[in-house]
Amino acid sequence: MSVSIQDPRATPRHIAEQLKRFVLLAEVPQSTAPNGTSLSDAGFVLLSLKDQILVDNSRSQHFCQEFISRPLNGVELLSKVVMVLQGIVNSNQPPPSKISNLLSRNNSNTNRKRKAAVAEADCIECLKILLEKSVKK
Repeated sequence: MSVSIQDPRATPRHIAEQLKRFVLLAEVPQSTAPNGTSLSDAGFVLLSLKDQILVDNSRSQHFCQEFISRPLNGVELLSKVVMVLQGIVNSNQPPPSKISNLLSRNNSNTNRKRKAAVAEADCIECLKILLEKSVKK
């Protein structure tokens, strides 16, 4: 039995707008942007997108076609999201001091990289599925 948590409000346009906001927020200098607040949101949006495109029905097919169409250009948008996430995963920040590691049980930079790596894998999987479905048309 397959369980789906599709959100009926998750339209292609809504998902594209949320991903665009994530990309735009990533381009803002760190001093003015909240650090990592949108990374979890992007992860949830990508999971919602994956849930929408994995279902094999006419609604899902229409969703895929609309998401990759010219006005939304979902494939290009997902490529930009992958680049932003790769930038987070590959960022080289100086390691925290031993004292700060002892005071803080979890290293927020490590957690941020871990979240970005998971979101990146989901994003790449969404790209793969969308491209496969667009070829099957």
